[in-house]
Amino acid sequence: ESVIFLTTSDRKAGVAVQTEFGTLTVAHLANSPGAWEVLQRDNHTDLAVIKLLNDPNLKPLKVACGDAQLGEKVLEVINAPPIFQALAWGRVANPSIRAPYAPSAEFIIAQIPGYPGTSGAPLMRKNEIIGIAGFVPSKPIIVALHIYRAEFEMEQPGFTGYISAKTIREFVNK
Repeated sequence: ESVIFLTTSDRKAGVAVQTEFGTLTVAHLANSPGAWEVLQRDNHTDLAVIKLLNDPNLKPLKVACGDAQLGEKVLEVINAPPIFQALAWGRVANPSIRAPYAPSAEFIIAQIPGYPGTSGAPLMRKNEIIGIAGFVPSKPIIVALHIYRAEFEMEQPGFTGYISAKTIREFVNK
């Protein structure tokens, strides 16, 4: 009722979620042509607010006010091969990590395998969003979460980076 599965005209797949702030997704997906209009975008945090052109009647989810907790059980909506439109459970491995390209932004690392096509997927606890799956692919030498994620995955495979609820709230209140 709240999650939208997106496909761009150049066949990239991802996810958007309806929140009290509008429809949120990641900038690297919103930057591609699709059935939406970009209302707000920040390529440093990789967040975007979009307006869907078909305007589905979706139920908004609440973006959490509190921080993620280490070891907290979380849920992600997956929309990627070989798993389409499924749910994945995991735990928060690092509730707060900073990236050098966006020092004011906060990211979460969760023990949920990342798949192409899950960008923009909500990271949930109970009935609220604590993060949005994302990364910034345009940085030289694959900076940002890719570096953190790659270093983390060398020792602990199956971890994904999420833009935190705190950063989401700061972004939409700009």
